[in-house]
Amino acid sequence: MVNLIGVSLENRPSFFESLLPHLQQLRAQTGRPHWIVVDETHHLLPLSWDPAAITLPQELEGMILIAVHPDLISAAALSLIDTLIAVGEDPEQTIKSFCKNLGQQLPSFASPTLEPVGLLQSPIN
Repeated sequence: MVNLIGVSLENRPSFFESLLPHLQQLRAQTGRPHWIVVDETHHLLPLSWDPAAITLPQELEGMILIAVHPDLISAAALSLIDTLIAVGEDPEQTIKSFCKNLGQQLPSFASPTLEPVGLLQSPIN
């Protein structure tokens, strides 16, 4: 696990740019890490970050990008995503932001409303 909380926001993209090739090399040599989970992706691959297109691999296999602001992520990074999962109060808006950033039309889909699930409570013994 790599925690970048100690790295200033403006230095996180360059830090990630130098870290990712090392993770990919480690994966090629050992098969690990199986998954690379990038939380707060908009801090590491921001919209304004130019090197993303040449730094990112051609595919993001075994990589999960998590963000609440897909409109603030580099289009080069978003273009490599093959599965999008949107949750929360307005998942359709998240999908719209994703599509707009890539210059793509919003696909047609059903937007079901899910009922909240109560917390499971177990007796304390």
